[in-house]
Amino acid sequence: MNYTTGSTDPALWRDSGAGRWNSTPATLECKAKKVFMQNGLVHAAVLVGFNASKHLGHYLGNTGLDLMIDLGCMLEKVATARDIFNSEVKEAKEFAETLPPGTWKITSTKASPGYNIPEESRDWFYAVGGYQAWGKATVVVPPLADSPRVYSMDFEYCFFDQYNWNKGIGVPLFGMKITDDTMGEFHRQGIAKEFEMRGSHHASVEWQAGKAAAVNVDPKMLDAALGPIYHKTSL
Repeated sequence: MNYTTGSTDPALWRDSGAGRWNSTPATLECKAKKVFMQNGLVHAAVLVGFNASKHLGHYLGNTGLDLMIDLGCMLEKVATARDIFNSEVKEAKEFAETLPPGTWKITSTKASPGYNIPEESRDWFYAVGGYQAWGKATVVVPPLADSPRVYSMDFEYCFFDQYNWNKGIGVPLFGMKITDDTMGEFHRQGIAKEFEMRGSHHASVEWQAGKAAAVNVDPKMLDAALGPIYHKTSL
């Protein structure tokens, strides 16, 4: 079981990305390509997706600041992302049932790997691709004498990824194929900057011991088309 008591986030894996920022002289060719891309971001949002365009714009903005992604939107659009969310809620629920009565902080002991494939969402494939996700929660375990024993959990689903260009994925935008090598060169030349992406999504969960849970999330996502995750589940 991948949950324990406490609130410490699990260890996260990071790679070296495109290398050291601003480590080579900026060329006129790369500067011109950057301006061309920035001018075409609105067009890119139509061709590939809003979030892919937003994340690319943040990269070209060259601040290197963390970006909070729209994790609720990703869960709405990507079925495999919802599967990971479901799995984390299920494991948290099962661990909570092993605890004695009281209020507890619990957290994942390790992050779960995820990957947004283009067949499910081209937008989130180019915006994120692979990522790490985990859960943490505050759980209220009912007294043994309660009948029925109803558990409640304020569950937080957490996301982390690096936006960098060493993944072997090119982006078809602006009538040309933008390669990882080109985009990584922007970083090395100091005219764009890699950054970390983070996200958080809350859900309230209630259930009786050994029975199905009711998972309530952001009301804007309460749509039957989104699947059982947003209604009563067998988690």
